[in-house]
Amino acid sequence: MNLSRLSKVILLTTIIVLLAGCVNVENPIDYAILTTEQTKPENFDELGPRTVYEDGISPPDAGIDSAGKVEEVSDAWERFGFTEVQPEVDFDQKAVLFIALFESEGCEMEIENIGTNPDTDDIEVYFANTDDSCTSMDNPRSIALEIEKSILNQSERVVIQEGEKYLIEVLDL
Repeated sequence: MNLSRLSKVILLTTIIVLLAGCVNVENPIDYAILTTEQTKPENFDELGPRTVYEDGISPPDAGIDSAGKVEEVSDAWERFGFTEVQPEVDFDQKAVLFIALFESEGCEMEIENIGTNPDTDDIEVYFANTDDSCTSMDNPRSIALEIEKSILNQSERVVIQEGEKYLIEVLDL
């Protein structure tokens, strides 16, 4: 009997821990990862906000680009330096959102969830929390996502976060 009660406590604790690690998105959207590679676009410094310091200007922490036509995707695909073959996209219904950011060596940034904010229509991209040992964000990571064209067209910004707490960047589309 005690073993049964202990098993229930362990099971309940495990469920709570697992649910606490997940990001709850109010309005989740469907997406497909077309590719993710350790590369950054040629024009990375132009894709996101930069901070001005006394000794210079820092590059952005992340950058985005979007494309709704074959030619735009081909140009961005080349600019981002993807080596995978560009997949077919139904541009009547879909668009491609490109994200570039930095990650720590051996700690690949993985998308946990994507949704829209009902108050602002911002697209919110949540990356899973990385291990605490992942501190040096030196390696580039670029991702091409296929999303609904209507969602991209009604959004003005993309909010990129790691987990629910760490805001990486807010970027204008």
